[in-house]
Order: sequence, then structure tokens, then C-alpha cells
Amino acid sequence: MTRPTIGFLLALVLSGLIVSRAVEAQLAAKVPRIGILSPFSPTNQGPNRVDTFQQGLQELGYREGENILMEYR
Repeated sequence: MTRPTIGFLLALVLSGLIVSRAVEAQLAAKVPRIGILSPFSPTNQGPNRVDTFQQGLQELGYREGENILMEYR
């Protein structure tokens, strides 16, 4: 192989590695989770505390199912 061919192949391999790292970094974003521990079911909270908590999160820009997950236990 000639030098230009080796240089081209090396550049091709390096660019492939850079692109794969960029794609991997974009896919690695994790959605934050909030665990809600309560002896009551999510629908039977009395003066619905979870709704109040969710309204506070929405004021901060968090939306359940979009950029934050809530797990009820």
C-alpha cells in the first residue's frame, strides 16, 4: 500500500471512532427517577400530596414521563 492509502485508511478509522463516541454520549443520558414510598395507593393519598409535589416539579420544568420518572411503592 502507498502512503496516501495508509493515511486515508487511518483517517477513516479515526473518524469512525470519533463519531461512535459522540453517538454513545448522546444515548447515555439517563432520566432521573423519584421514588415515592407511601402506605397508600397513588390514587388514594387523602389531600393529594403527590399532585402538589408534581405541581412543584412542573414549576421547575420537570414533567412526569418526559424528563423525570416517578415510581410509587
